[in-house]
Amino acid sequence: MACFGQQTKISATIIDPAGHLYQFLTGSASINCPGGQAPLYNGYTVPRNFPITGGDGNGTFSLTLYDVNVITPSGCSYNFAITASNGTTNFIAPSIGGSASATPITGTGPVNLSTAINAYAVLLPSTGGSGGSAFPVTVSGTVNSGGIPCFNSTTNEESSAALTQYAPVIGGGAGACVGQVAPGTTNGTYVMQEVVSGSAATAPTLTLVGLVVDQAAGANVLYSDNNNIQYNPAASLTFPTPPNLGNANFFTSMILDANAVSLTPTTPWNFAVNGAAALTSQTAASLLRHTGCILFINQVTANQANIHCTDTQGYINGTAFAGTSGHLVSFGANNIPADSGVVAANVLSAAQYKTITCEGGLGDGKNAIASGTYNQTTCYNGTGASITITGIKVYVNAGTASTIAISGNTLGNLINAATYTIGTAGSYQTPTQSSNVTLTSTDYIKFQFVADGTATQVDWVITGTY
Repeated sequence: MACFGQQTKISATIIDPAGHLYQFLTGSASINCPGGQAPLYNGYTVPRNFPITGGDGNGTFSLTLYDVNVITPSGCSYNFAITASNGTTNFIAPSIGGSASATPITGTGPVNLSTAINAYAVLLPSTGGSGGSAFPVTVSGTVNSGGIPCFNSTTNEESSAALTQYAPVIGGGAGACVGQVAPGTTNGTYVMQEVVSGSAATAPTLTLVGLVVDQAAGANVLYSDNNNIQYNPAASLTFPTPPNLGNANFFTSMILDANAVSLTPTTPWNFAVNGAAALTSQTAASLLRHTGCILFINQVTANQANIHCTDTQGYINGTAFAGTSGHLVSFGANNIPADSGVVAANVLSAAQYKTITCEGGLGDGKNAIASGTYNQTTCYNGTGASITITGIKVYVNAGTASTIAISGNTLGNLINAATYTIGTAGSYQTPTQSSNVTLTSTDYIKFQFVADGTATQVDWVITGTY
């Protein structure tokens, strides 16, 4: 009768040459002995084939196999037949785990055979449709942070130039990446327009719409000013009665950059300005320079029009205001603010206390994290400012051989050594920081954790100020 004898646990994560996982794979492992001899243990025949049925969504499977050092004849190894979840893509990794190999299948294990098997992995097919090339075959050209990945051929991938924030994206055509339309920077509403000439497509542009300049506004608010903008109208204006405006829902806007305006209503109308009580006896409303105002007919109160004005940038109640960064503000007559000078010495600034903590990790605290390399990207700097990294701490709850490497995407290595061995379990360790401490805006941090197979939880914490 056959006897199992000593057995070895093995595992592997199968990845194709482009870095894609063989998710939910199937297959088998078969014993391969010199000259096709039958494998024996203590003189008994042992099974040759072991099915692989438990490939998971991370491309990982595990098996229990016979230790090659207790099988006769000597020199036996295993052939691994791997089939992707599509049922058609497959490959064979021969002569894996022999006693003379870099990863012999011997002892209690687990033995990680990922590298050995992946050396024979074939590309998974593209998910973009049948008949296409595997994605990506190669990456060529410049890859830009902030760009959009694209194909410059059926097999090559690159990225577009970095896209400006809020810029609309436009097609680049065959063999080219997408482009962009310059975003607007002037206040207003924009539409994208394409002017076609000669039956050929042209690059679209963003066009500012909805602002109709009326430099020649007369001394009266006119019917034609309804739902329109008067830019720098005359200094003295008369507001006629609504019947003469021809619209009971009349409204207009005024931009007063050049001069103040005195607006006089026609009997029996009155004005209410900025929510205050209505002026009486057809009193003229004084509209300040460097403001923008909207005038509309009050739909509740008879014979009343409302005016609401706001300051343009850099002005308060029509008065220029220019403060200095870091100075205090005081309020004078008419609640107009003024620059009161620099902040007194020893007065604490809230900016000194903007701190940030970023934390990541692995494990559920119950199941051991399998030996292998785990990459994570986190700690994206979305503050709009540079963050000074003030501390790094790492933790594992078991084992003494797990390591971690920490680097900014553009900043570089954040610790003195290329990798740091987390040699003490059960407490947070503090790796020595490198001189790379300034994480600029939009940069982020990458962590590479190499598990020794014993810890069930790992944690890392980055602290900083900005």
